[in-house]
Amino acid sequence: MRWSSFSQKTPMAPALAVFTLYTMERLQLSLPARDSNIESPADLAGKTIAAPAFDTGYRAWGIFAEANDLEADAVEWQNVDPSLRETLLSRGDVDAITGFYFTSLLNLEERGMSEDELTIMPFPEYGVPLYGNAIIASDEFADEHPEAVQGFFAGV
Repeated sequence: MRWSSFSQKTPMAPALAVFTLYTMERLQLSLPARDSNIESPADLAGKTIAAPAFDTGYRAWGIFAEANDLEADAVEWQNVDPSLRETLLSRGDVDAITGFYFTSLLNLEERGMSEDELTIMPFPEYGVPLYGNAIIASDEFADEHPEAVQGFFAGV
């Protein structure tokens, strides 16, 4: 179960991230700069953003919008297959996409778009610092079994 899903269902469950596999610092919105007058999150109102429904940017959109004084429903989301996300942006079928820097940029470059042609809005730079994939332990487990948590670190 995703932590965001778990925390929504059990908001009072104390937990501890004992190991972060990677951070979300490179989660971003990407949009073509050449044709776009989108320079800030407010400019996204009325635009179409493409991402798969399970995409972290799609799932975190509400907090991104809130952090930037934008109504969450101010944009239209197009739920797309992951293999189509960058293609739709490069063809101009959507205004923006969400994704990770290291995958979206490579996919966009493969489709003929360079980083210089893009406006990139990293979520952390717009008020949304998120954890990435992490190993989570309940406070109760960590308190009762500190040797297991430390053993995990030794094994990694």
